[in-house]
Amino acid sequence: MKRTAILVFVFAFGIFLAEGVFASAQARCLTQEFYFSVGINRGADPISTITGGNCEYFFMAGGRSTFTNASVTKKAGHGRFEQIGRFRFRYTPSRGYKGEDHYAMKICGRNLMGKGCSVISFKAIVK
Repeated sequence: MKRTAILVFVFAFGIFLAEGVFASAQARCLTQEFYFSVGINRGADPISTITGGNCEYFFMAGGRSTFTNASVTKKAGHGRFEQIGRFRFRYTPSRGYKGEDHYAMKICGRNLMGKGCSVISFKAIVK
């Protein structure tokens, strides 16, 4: 079974999204590029498309931005969304599930605009 990890790097007010693929060529997780800003409490609503395996999200502040904490704010309805590191999260759909799922996390920090928290609400399309 192929395992896919999505790495999301945050630079100042934006996100650079990189996909890493491990093992076979079947499983895949693609997440649309998205932006958020903790300084103005601006969140995001990205979509992840999953064909086997799971999705991993890693956030790293860049420039003059810093992150102070992060947490799961909404559990997945048809799988498991968990925090696996200080700013790293993983979604694993329930075995055999196909359809939409929703989960969310909050990340707090500060940047040149101020300090605050942003909620990132994911919509997963599991195929």
